[in-house]
Amino acid sequence: MKIEREIKFPMGRLRYNGIIDLNGLFKVTRDWLVSNKWRFYEKSLKHKIYPEGYKKEITWIAYKDPTEYIRFHTTLEFLIREINDVEVVRAGVKKKLQQCMFQVEISGRVELDKERRFKDVLGSKVLQRLQDFYHNYIIKEDILFVWVDQLTYMLLRVHRVMKEYMEMESKTNAAEFRWLSG
Repeated sequence: MKIEREIKFPMGRLRYNGIIDLNGLFKVTRDWLVSNKWRFYEKSLKHKIYPEGYKKEITWIAYKDPTEYIRFHTTLEFLIREINDVEVVRAGVKKKLQQCMFQVEISGRVELDKERRFKDVLGSKVLQRLQDFYHNYIIKEDILFVWVDQLTYMLLRVHRVMKEYMEMESKTNAAEFRWLSG
């Protein structure tokens, strides 16, 4: 397998249909990213009104630099349809929540040589070949078995944070202690 400068992979999709606190979910997800030293921004926000409720499309882009040569990227694409505000009584307290159909797609990307140190200014392919050799023979195992694996488990943790907030699964996690520093 030839290693390219960017390794892209879809991570997962989370779907939910029911009553949810959307602002709380966004806050929990954002707090997790910030507390784990990800830098992120909201790339797009679309808001449309329909007779059955309103619809939101939100795209978050986040990145993190584990080393000076590697950069992790992730994209969270939220699609929330048929949003209607409802009042719910939980533990004797009225709360304003949203009834909706919710979906988030998470994808990841490992970028090698983020500062383009091997960019050949003169137009020859010498530096490109040197970079290919470096990626395919010297650090190939680190790329595939350390950095891609580390990003995979980080994105699984984001997925899990959202699922726990929406109370979609049990409280056990087989991969909880893998790649803790991240």
